[in-house]
Amino acid sequence: MKSKIIWRYTLSPPKTGTIVTIEMPVGAEPLSVGMAHGEANVWAEVPSLDAGVSMFEKRMLMVVPTGHPFELPDRAVFVGTFDVVENMIDFIFHVYDLGGSS
Repeated sequence: MKSKIIWRYTLSPPKTGTIVTIEMPVGAEPLSVGMAHGEANVWAEVPSLDAGVSMFEKRMLMVVPTGHPFELPDRAVFVGTFDVVENMIDFIFHVYDLGGSS
């Protein structure tokens, strides 16, 4: 049985078609997105530190607002949806995992 842990990563402020790069351990799997403490976040299942995590990669996530056209590579995987309220207006964003590189 492999030991795992859930880590939270803060996404930068969302903009139309923003690609956010986050350094994650190799083998991390983004699970969900949402708001916490007033910030957009992604939660990922990563190998436990006990498992000897030593390799990291830059993971690319695309943040897309509802109603805006966009293009995705074939390898993109939907992670989730979150909303941001600004000046009493609700903005909905969708996050796709574009993969990573070491």
